[in-house]
Amino acid sequence: MLLRCKRAALIGFAALFLLPPAAHADDFTTKDLTLDLGDVTTPATLFVPPGADRRPGVVMVHGSGPGKRAQYRLFAEAFARQGIVALLYDKRTVGYSQSQRDYSQLANDALTAFGVLRARPEVDPAQAGLWGLSEGGWTAPLAASRSDDVAFLITVGANGGTPSRQQAWAVRERLVRMGVSGSMVDAVADKGMRQIIHNGLFPQADYDPVPVLRRLRQPTLGIWGAKDRLTPPGESLRVFRENVPRHTLRVFPEGEHGAHRTVTGFERLPELVPGYAELVGSWVRELPTANSADPAPHQDVTTRPLEPLAAWETGKVQIAVLAVLVLAFLGYGLSGFVRRWRPGAGSRAHWLAAASLAVVTGWMIYVFLLLSNGKLPLGPLVFGRTLPWLGMQVLSVAVVVLMVLTVLRTGRELAGAGVGARVRRGVVLAGGALFVPWAFYWGLLLP
Repeated sequence: MLLRCKRAALIGFAALFLLPPAAHADDFTTKDLTLDLGDVTTPATLFVPPGADRRPGVVMVHGSGPGKRAQYRLFAEAFARQGIVALLYDKRTVGYSQSQRDYSQLANDALTAFGVLRARPEVDPAQAGLWGLSEGGWTAPLAASRSDDVAFLITVGANGGTPSRQQAWAVRERLVRMGVSGSMVDAVADKGMRQIIHNGLFPQADYDPVPVLRRLRQPTLGIWGAKDRLTPPGESLRVFRENVPRHTLRVFPEGEHGAHRTVTGFERLPELVPGYAELVGSWVRELPTANSADPAPHQDVTTRPLEPLAAWETGKVQIAVLAVLVLAFLGYGLSGFVRRWRPGAGSRAHWLAAASLAVVTGWMIYVFLLLSNGKLPLGPLVFGRTLPWLGMQVLSVAVVVLMVLTVLRTGRELAGAGVGARVRRGVVLAGGALFVPWAFYWGLLLP
């Protein structure tokens, strides 16, 4: 009897591995499509829940960047398991880049995809809506405001302000959260961002979402992570609450910008925040008629407007100053190959030129990297400064000291020198004189 029981147990245990798995209720199928956006075509994928009945459907509108379907597949699968047909498409590459984009065009693309979704036999056309993440939180509402056929709108990590104000906030938030303080914060998050915005390097910088939000007539579900570091969640929720006529606004305490789980808000864990997919599924099925909103999450850093550039701050002036500085210090070094133009032993002028050139070139590279790559590791901090920034500040102080020493010794060192040596010395001193106000402006000579 015992032997029979053991044999039966072994057979049953083996069956767990040898028999095909049972079908799950949340299985879904995918269908590849091609969307005709007018000037271009783009691939798309439809995620379909099981069952013959027509289901609610949603078009997923991308955040910023290239916007390939693979980035959002996890969301589409989660929605399909909630009984929602999800249409996911690759964002256009024609007319969209780091320096070029048109939210109106992107909204029209979303409406084109929406028309395809509503026509699918798997979808109930009266229950089809739009979902937009991040930048999609600007374009999806714009698309919804243009069509009464859009039955509902869902936004995740949407912004209530202009792209320029949001981007400046994100840069400042990251620096402050990482422990950076002092002049570096204002130099990068304020002066650096003002140069980018007001010199036309940031497309759609002044797009105002508020008029569009006020025109919405669809039920709108707004979702934010309390640890969002790219969108000001507290301010954005308040803007939606005050301007969207029909709203349900929810905050996930452990969520980051894209509704994934996070610890600090800067890293994205693989899984979605618990309850997110269930919230979307139940809300789409019910479409509540009464408004409701969670309390706005706390923000340590608030957004601030970017002041216009003064005449002496413009991009042309900045480029001209940098060009003069590089030419002055580099020219001094190269002209030293002419023996009769060199100063006597003990001169500090060559150190002045070398230190100044190191600061100017290092600053150009470092600030560019900080502003173009939001994921650039800051590394260890000393006195609230990153090591590269602290190094440039130390060198800037050294430049001032070397400048004073060079001025004091110029008369003695150039006694009996020819015209070439005197011109060369005048060039490096002029460069040093220009370097000082430039370094003050960019915070390199400020605490």
